[in-house]
Amino acid sequence: MAERKITESIRKIEDLMLSSGLSGAEVCPAEAVREFCQLICEKDADVILDRHRDTFALLIPEIRQMFGLDQRSPYHNRDVWEHTLAGVRAVPQDPELRLTMLLHDIAKPVVFILDDSGRGRFVGHPQKGAEMAYSILNRLGMPEDSVRKIVRLIRYHDVKMMPEFPDVRRMLAVFGPEGFEELLKIKQADAAGKYEKYLLEAEEKTAALRRCAAELLTRGDLLIPEDLNVKTSDLLEAGVSDEFAAEQIKERLLKDLADGKLVNEKTALLRAVKEEIK
Repeated sequence: MAERKITESIRKIEDLMLSSGLSGAEVCPAEAVREFCQLICEKDADVILDRHRDTFALLIPEIRQMFGLDQRSPYHNRDVWEHTLAGVRAVPQDPELRLTMLLHDIAKPVVFILDDSGRGRFVGHPQKGAEMAYSILNRLGMPEDSVRKIVRLIRYHDVKMMPEFPDVRRMLAVFGPEGFEELLKIKQADAAGKYEKYLLEAEEKTAALRRCAAELLTRGDLLIPEDLNVKTSDLLEAGVSDEFAAEQIKERLLKDLADGKLVNEKTALLRAVKEEIK
């Protein structure tokens, strides 16, 4: 996109947000969101995001807390915002993947603490980030399928996964083959925002994870999300509080099924769910 077009899009977002009288904490104008999604899919989206970060904060006020936040971590050579920008640049120019990387560490400022040695800790930031992303994406009016995908990727972006059949089978059950590949891209992009040695380690691990997944797919030794014999509506009827909670329960059920801890039969699955939410 030419610089003139970028400037026009930025002005349009500012005008729409200011003229609406809304803050980013409320439902955003659809036209502003469309302009935003186009901009974050640009090749140099990281540069655009940084140069116009105050404008994007009109849409998503939560990003302000990331600006300049020193992570105090041996894994990171960038602050939270700079790390986020590197991750955005490292994923394909796809709106769902770009939004995932923009929001993957959105909760780090919220959960940040310093331990006794002065090191920064972000315990629970993937789950808290998933909760925050769910709220943000709904404010932006994103499609339900996109919200589910992005929230799931954020929840698992930091999951510890070894290139071994049990771990890979579990993640294939949660994501399916296509979603698993997207998860690998997100994890690789996350590593791109750290010291170079961690990126090299991630590249080797990603290759091993792909080989493991390919073997499971060839053997047909896997479960995928569509195989689960309960739906979101079944879980809501069973007493689960809302769709966000239902998605998390479905993920847990899929992992337990992949581990052989449950039988994929609707009555048995609902019984397990009711026990859990008692």
